[in-house]
Amino acid sequence: MRTEFIIARIQISVKTSYELIVNGGYSLYRLNSKKANVKMLNESYEILMVEDSVFPRMEGRVLYQDELNLYILTKKGETLHYFRIPLTRSAAAWCETTGKQSLTIHYRQEAKEYFEKACGCFNAAAFENILYIYRKFLFHCSYVDVGGEAVLFSAHSGGGKTTHALLWEQCGLGEMINGDRAVIEKLDEHQIENSEKRDISCRYRYMVHGLPIAGSSKVFKNRSLPLRAIFMLEKASINEVVDLSIAKSFLQVVEQITIHMWDREFVDVATAFVTELVQNVPVKLLRCRPDEGAVYAVREALNAFK
Repeated sequence: MRTEFIIARIQISVKTSYELIVNGGYSLYRLNSKKANVKMLNESYEILMVEDSVFPRMEGRVLYQDELNLYILTKKGETLHYFRIPLTRSAAAWCETTGKQSLTIHYRQEAKEYFEKACGCFNAAAFENILYIYRKFLFHCSYVDVGGEAVLFSAHSGGGKTTHALLWEQCGLGEMINGDRAVIEKLDEHQIENSEKRDISCRYRYMVHGLPIAGSSKVFKNRSLPLRAIFMLEKASINEVVDLSIAKSFLQVVEQITIHMWDREFVDVATAFVTELVQNVPVKLLRCRPDEGAVYAVREALNAFK
């Protein structure tokens, strides 16, 4: 069976031998969903799910590991990606890149229940890998719609991203689209020329896309908007917006981009992307309290550099 999604303007097909359960945020991004209103481009990707009891041996140098993922560099110079279901230690699947735009996920039979859901398939695929192919990047932030523009608020976990986004809704000045993640895409010149915002300003060089995942906020609306500004949050006793140098903007933004640091090409492409991003999009430091005054400080800053 084939189930189609459109996420960050990429058409993604998931091929399974069973009926895929599409619920939660993923239902908003299914191709036949009335809410999947993001315009498609000629960008496609295929994920094939295959039941397999034989996995490559976990031998080699560990490049990276966390609760879910394990990347190993073999003696032959190949990178193997194993996926572990949350709260388990054994590998439930291994991921084989079968083409520039295709991936096969080999899963164990006992883990099938997990992979019968769309979220399981996408978790194993490591979505940042798919985005990277199309030079789009996963950014750790809360994403707020402010008058039809994307304003992003970024910080380390626990830094107040979701709290600040909710304040915009409480003030009636913005709408939270995602509380934890967003995708940033640089538009090409043709896309800029045809942008609906072109008549207002030619500054809209980047687009922000919603995602079907949102961490603890559980807010994952399907909306793509032109990027207006990025604010890096810092807890303080006052509410103020502070200018950042290009160098500091780069360091703060790149730290919140999901990058495979063990992959030199990935690092080079991502750092070049962020370098250009911070030169074209306002990046400010927001020193703030968790109150409505922070919203008005940002609103004043947005008006100042319009």
